This record gives sequence, C-alpha cells and structure tokens, in this order.
Amino acid sequence: MSNLYFDEIRIVSVKVNSCNCEHHANGLNRFLCNRIRLMRLKAFAVMYPKLKDGILKKGHYGDITLPKLFKVNDWVVVIPVAAMIILLLMWIERSGF
Repeated sequence: MSNLYFDEIRIVSVKVNSCNCEHHANGLNRFLCNRIRLMRLKAFAVMYPKLKDGILKKGHYGDITLPKLFKVNDWVVVIPVAAMIILLLMWIERSGF
C-alpha cells in the first residue's frame, strides 16, 4: 500500500515539475528550459500593459449566445437544438455505432 502511495506522489511530482518538451536527459537541460520559460513569462509581463488595450481585446465580444445573436426568445433556439440532438441520437442508435 505504501508503494502505491509513493508511486502516486512521484507521478504527480513528475507531472508538475516536468516541462512540455520531453527531451530532457539530465537536470541541466531542465534547468535551462525552466529559465527560458521564466524569461518568456517576464517578457509577457513587461509587454502586457501595452497589449491589454490592443491585440488582446480583438475578438472579445462579451457574452454572446445564439438567442442574443438572433434576437429571439431562448426557447426558440432550445427546442430545435434539443430535437436535433434527439434525432442524432436516434440515428446513431439505428445505424449501430
């Protein structure tokens, strides 16, 4: 039982401490990769005030839903979508997927 607990801790610690790139053979490469990641984060933090009002706002339209987009009641969208889901499930059941 203790080995299982140790393995779970080791797996979690490896997932948290590992980098996205899987080419690390020794600790030095991991150290350098973490340093590069920190430099990228610092560069983004320095540029963020300039980016905040510019490119980061592009494509932000707030909370848009299909009923708001079509300017109709919610149920006008809910009922046809529910019917399409039911028909899709019936088709999947009949075709044997």
